[in-house]
Amino acid sequence: MTKANPCCSVCRNPRAENRRLVSAFHAYICEHCLADVAALPATPRAIRGACAFCEKPNVVLAAAWPDFPICHDCLSLAHRVIADDDLLIARAT
Repeated sequence: MTKANPCCSVCRNPRAENRRLVSAFHAYICEHCLADVAALPATPRAIRGACAFCEKPNVVLAAAWPDFPICHDCLSLAHRVIADDDLLIARAT
């Protein structure tokens, strides 16, 4: 079932014209939080835990907001989704 008014699971802001969301089964992450991940303190490659985006247990985490750890695979996938959307928008104009 799709959520009627999805919000970013990190910042809790809703989707808007200037805020695209990438969705997983139980979570969303906005393009602004994806961009902000570079400003987070580096997560040591040895940190393992459950990814809040794909819900896989015991994976190496790429970043961990206070309530939203995300694995490297999900972070890369979310960046690719936004980049692909940017490409589609550019081709349409």
